[in-house]
Amino acid sequence: MLENKVDLFIESKGLASNYDPNLQQSNWQMLGGPDENEEGGDIIYTGTPEQKARAKKLMYQYVKRQKGSDGGIVGGGVTTTDLKEVEQEDAIDLARGEGIKLNVKELNEYLPNLQKTASGTDGKAGYSYDNLYANFKSLKANNGKGVLAVLNSGGNGDYISGAQLKTKYPSIELDDIDDAQLYVYKSGSNKPTKVNPNVLKDFDIFLNEVNKSNSSITNKSHNAAVKLIDRDQEIARLESDGDSNSLPPLPGMA
Repeated sequence: MLENKVDLFIESKGLASNYDPNLQQSNWQMLGGPDENEEGGDIIYTGTPEQKARAKKLMYQYVKRQKGSDGGIVGGGVTTTDLKEVEQEDAIDLARGEGIKLNVKELNEYLPNLQKTASGTDGKAGYSYDNLYANFKSLKANNGKGVLAVLNSGGNGDYISGAQLKTKYPSIELDDIDDAQLYVYKSGSNKPTKVNPNVLKDFDIFLNEVNKSNSSITNKSHNAAVKLIDRDQEIARLESDGDSNSLPPLPGMA
């Protein structure tokens, strides 16, 4: 529950509820954020994904030290049992409800069994792991375009082939970039990161990457939700399900 609150606060407010840049910088320094030896530890707080990830970790640790204890009592009468109940509710919502927010416009094309309408001004609607499982054959068809649409909807980096990377980000460090490899590039980083290519055809590898790509999902909720997926549900079957041994070419490849 604490992780969820910290994540949501930093994603929506940054490091100050009134968006004051001076206050955000002060809070960044008091948390211990400035550490140029660590990723996201730049002295000046600008709210990059790397800084947000580090800020979440530092703030969680700070609040836990101030309010919590290893005995399981977080404060205000909240016990380990209470926490488990909240975590279970989050996991159920993620697995069966609308716990993951994704861009509707891009995904309606790839989710034939689940057409949705955006519920907010950001063009996103709630989906579940069950939804993704039932539609995975459609998501991974056509060179995995649906898979990439889901990952890019998370807002935690640009999932892109090496070939597209060279065209879209020519100014970054592109040494040893493989045109046929899948990468994730995060704003502010000098080097893209390789992504397991099996993400385009293996559901569990894909789902683990969904967790990494979407900052609104906590690891605890994700791990619990994975166990709750209804894997016996009827799955949409395509004429070609892309289950060949060789990987299909990534978007942008010949």
